Amino acid sequence: MPKFLSGKISKTLYTQLLFTVLAFAAMVVLSYVFMSSIVRRSLIRNANAILDFAEVRIGVSLSDTKTILDNFSDAAQNMILSGASADEIKESINELSYYASKIGGKAVDAKGFYGYFETLPGPRF
Repeated sequence: MPKFLSGKISKTLYTQLLFTVLAFAAMVVLSYVFMSSIVRRSLIRNANAILDFAEVRIGVSLSDTKTILDNFSDAAQNMILSGASADEIKESINELSYYASKIGGKAVDAKGFYGYFETLPGPRF
């Protein structure tokens, strides 16, 4: 092979190798850019889903607690308005606390319900 051809072949080979390296580098950079945006969108979507789920669980927990406390306050109010004695109201509170702690699960604190009632002297309505 003539000497002048071997110089051209090696120059062409180096040009091809340089082009191949640059093409792979561009592919790596473009892949990184596109994949990072895909992963970012996926992480944002998953984080939003987790936050929505946590919000729903908190809302349900608060709703359950509100329902239990509403029932308790209605029962106590009805007993007071019907003229129940302090001992009857105390017994009812104890029963409702026991029932709520067994049935209510995590919605009610282990301490249960309590109330402060003061009886005033004199006739009732």
